[in-house]
Amino acid sequence: MAVKESNFQGPFLLGFVAGMTAGAAAVYFLATDRGKDFVDDMNELWEEARPELVKQGVIQDTEASLGESVKTLLIQAFAQKAHELTATKKRIRKPNTQFRGV
Repeated sequence: MAVKESNFQGPFLLGFVAGMTAGAAAVYFLATDRGKDFVDDMNELWEEARPELVKQGVIQDTEASLGESVKTLLIQAFAQKAHELTATKKRIRKPNTQFRGV
């Protein structure tokens, strides 16, 4: 009978691919003319949308840039998820339904 070994390369490979993807996106957005145009367009759209987002309560800081606001929203979302995952949940005991004999 063969012993099944755990595969420790999975998480590393996933992180490596995610890092490569993030690096490629950064190069595209920061080094190419099309990427710079895209970033400029997004910043213009952000300036138009920001007052409405503040009015709706989605963001609080009226002077925050697009990057700062996205960073804040991501931090809040991750903090909330981390809290949900680490919060202790009350265990509900199931009734004992085992056979106890005659």
